Amino acid sequence: MKEYHIWDQTLPEEVLGHDFTEPVSRKEAARVTLRRMMLADERHYFGFFQQLISPSLRITGDFTPSYSLLPEEELRTLTRKLVHAGFDVVVVYLMRYPVARCWSSFRSYHRDREEALPTTGLTEIFRNFYQAPPARERTRYEQIIPKLLRLASQPGSESLEGSVSVVIEGYERLMQGQTKELAAALRLNPKS
Repeated sequence: MKEYHIWDQTLPEEVLGHDFTEPVSRKEAARVTLRRMMLADERHYFGFFQQLISPSLRITGDFTPSYSLLPEEELRTLTRKLVHAGFDVVVVYLMRYPVARCWSSFRSYHRDREEALPTTGLTEIFRNFYQAPPARERTRYEQIIPKLLRLASQPGSESLEGSVSVVIEGYERLMQGQTKELAAALRLNPKS
């Protein structure tokens, strides 16, 4: 599962862009139950990911662009908790061209609601979408990137114990096979 949305619940709903109190379908019930357990007691979160690790599976993760919107101190606290739980942390931030990112999010928004993309007034509807706080905040790379880079372990640094790597890459480059930096951070052979 991706986008557990555990640590971003401190963000204002207008920025988060999702109301997690909405009714859910039966097929979503198991996911919602797991999420609620993790929110009620963070030990469930760490335990869930710890039990996924095995000799045949050594990489797992929680992926959502929303985490990049957290204040730096919250990210630092979360990173400390992950290291304390025994994880080597690799923060991966994939940037997209802002318009491409917003268009993808716009299409997903309608797909998730099983709605066709609007055909009348599409330009104005899309303009309102990308100017709204969720889209606007997720493309403020000038604020996000420095904050994430400061999370990385520095030689001789006492700020965080354990391994913390940060990989910032262009989504389009990654989709074109530019995986060397990400593979190195995850200790993978990029050819495998």
